[in-house]
This record gives sequence, structure tokens and C-alpha cells, in this order.
Amino acid sequence: EAALLLQQGVLAFLNDAYFFGVSRRVQWADRVSASFLSMCQPFKFISCSMDFAQSSVLSVSFLCGVLAFAKAQQGLKEGSLHKFLFWHTCWHWAFPIGGALWIELAIRTSNELLLGREF
Repeated sequence: EAALLLQQGVLAFLNDAYFFGVSRRVQWADRVSASFLSMCQPFKFISCSMDFAQSSVLSVSFLCGVLAFAKAQQGLKEGSLHKFLFWHTCWHWAFPIGGALWIELAIRTSNELLLGREF
């Protein structure tokens, strides 16, 4: 997943900043990669054991990401570049922040189990 996230970061930069959505090939690659990685998030619910805090972080970050994506698309349809850019940026932040918190909680939980105590 880390390699895919790194690849997605490069594609997102190329599409959003370098080409600003003008290159159809880069735009397509960005969208396919982002969609795939976004859909991987709910897969963690069935493939990873997690406590309440981890499932809460994953749920909230996923829902915030989907909401931000929808609001960005709404801004695009309305022709509001400001609204689109604000919500698109929020979308770019929602998944990574949620993922980083989820990983931190997973590490702490596994360390607590290994050491038999809480941090």
C-alpha cells in the first residue's frame, strides 16, 4: 500500500499542480489510482482486526474524504474554482491523516499486546 500511495502522490501532483488537469492521460491515471486506493480503505474493515478507536478513525476519515470529494465535485459543477480547490484539498488530506492515525493506533495496540501494558 505504501508504494501505491507514493505513486498516487506523484500522479496527484502531476495532475493537480503540474498539468492542472490538462493532460488527459495523467488525469485518467490519477483518477484510477485515487479511486482504487479510496476503495481499499473499507477493505481494511474485513481484512484487519482493529479496536473501536481504529475503526472510528478509519470510518471518520473515509466519510470525511467521501464528503470532501462530493463537495469538490459540486463546486466544479457550479463553476466555483475556490470551492472546488478548497474541498479537493480537504479530500487530499482526509485519507492520509486518517491513515497515519490508524497506523499509529495499530502500532500502539500491537506494542501494548507485546509488552502487556499500556503506554
